[in-house]
Amino acid sequence: MSDPVFFGILCLVAGLLTGWAGVHLVRSGRRRRAGQEPHCLACDYNLTGNRSAQCPECGLDLAGTRAAVGKRTPSWPRIIGGGIVILVALALLANSLSYSYEASRSSLYHLRPDFIVLNDLRGNALHPRAANELRYRLAAGRLSSASMASARRGVVQRLQAWGPSRMIYSEVLGLANALLQHPQTQPTDQQQLLGGMEQVFCFYCPVS
Repeated sequence: MSDPVFFGILCLVAGLLTGWAGVHLVRSGRRRRAGQEPHCLACDYNLTGNRSAQCPECGLDLAGTRAAVGKRTPSWPRIIGGGIVILVALALLANSLSYSYEASRSSLYHLRPDFIVLNDLRGNALHPRAANELRYRLAAGRLSSASMASARRGVVQRLQAWGPSRMIYSEVLGLANALLQHPQTQPTDQQQLLGGMEQVFCFYCPVS
């Protein structure tokens, strides 16, 4: 089970349980009663001294209905606390939807055409995932010569544009190494890949 799926289920269960607790707090706060006088269940009218079979206020038939004991006195701390708990539950459920969306994108990413994945490699947000997917397709022999050339250009572009203020992801370096070792990579392309990788490695592992 992937992490987005696991955390999505976890947030869903936690959100449902938290929401149930919040609703229970709000309902118990609204139904709280104080005192010993009988009151109508429908309108909360004080039935002390009433001898008829109906509520004088709302006309509720009291013959088969037991009067409530005590006047309805809402407990605002419980109601407010329940409202806060419900907001937390909604946040957890929103996180669950977010994780579910991320999981669906992850599971369907391998179905994207090469040109979309290559475009992601040149972008900002998805390029680590694109690098992993391209390395998998390269190892499986699923990349055409044109796609391999485009992948090499994308990796070289990322390596050359790298600087101390910009992070280089290990997925990009892994794809660069896989392209470097591929038999179809030409010597000129190997030199470009090696030059970019050496620039990164020399910064992180300087030779004293």
